[in-house]
Amino acid sequence: MLKAAPTKSQIIVLICLLGVISVVGLYVFYSYVDMAQVDEVLGQAMEVLAELHPVVFFLIIALLPLFGCPLSPLLIAAGVIYGPYMGLLIGIVGLAFNDAIGYWLASSVFRRWIEAFIEKRGWRIPMIPDAEAAKVVAIFRLTPGFPLPAQSYLLGLARVPFFTYMWVSLLAQLIPASGFVITGGSIFEGSWGLIFIGVSLIVVMALAAKVALKYYGKQQFLQPEAANPDAINAD
Repeated sequence: MLKAAPTKSQIIVLICLLGVISVVGLYVFYSYVDMAQVDEVLGQAMEVLAELHPVVFFLIIALLPLFGCPLSPLLIAAGVIYGPYMGLLIGIVGLAFNDAIGYWLASSVFRRWIEAFIEKRGWRIPMIPDAEAAKVVAIFRLTPGFPLPAQSYLLGLARVPFFTYMWVSLLAQLIPASGFVITGGSIFEGSWGLIFIGVSLIVVMALAAKVALKYYGKQQFLQPEAANPDAINAD
């Protein structure tokens, strides 16, 4: 039996409840966590990262997110350590390599095993028509909360055209990635203006993503296998 959709008042109550929980959580965190110790640990981590050669940090950005490491803190760290300009170069190039490697792993190296895993569960990976490829890549890249490696792996499995995959991915990722790096770079430069620019880029991209998703709509990627047409025609 289908449940009725939540009413507007129920949604408001839920939002208020989540807000109260968040406030209580922050109060408990700042009351019982030694922030000086947290700052010390973060400072030590940044010192270790600052001693790395830029090429090593580039490899960290290119490879670690493939295994689930969040990308945003790495981009912020790039801005803090190398400044907004060098940090942006390292971050964007590293992100491009991350996209390319994720696509390559899913479309060739591990494709056979992943396909077998999915097909055993009655699902199939549809081939995306070339005419729809740019839109599908944009939807994946703009959907909030969708892990970066999962995006790359699924698009690689679908074998969307690589050139389309790369330029749409980088176009969708450039603004938020720049926002995170510039925000970190503002700490490096000690500039409130850079903080404003970095945060503004992140907010603008979030709003643009919301508008784009509303325009394109969400499409189902993994679909159950269709019923056997021979069995249908037998009737």
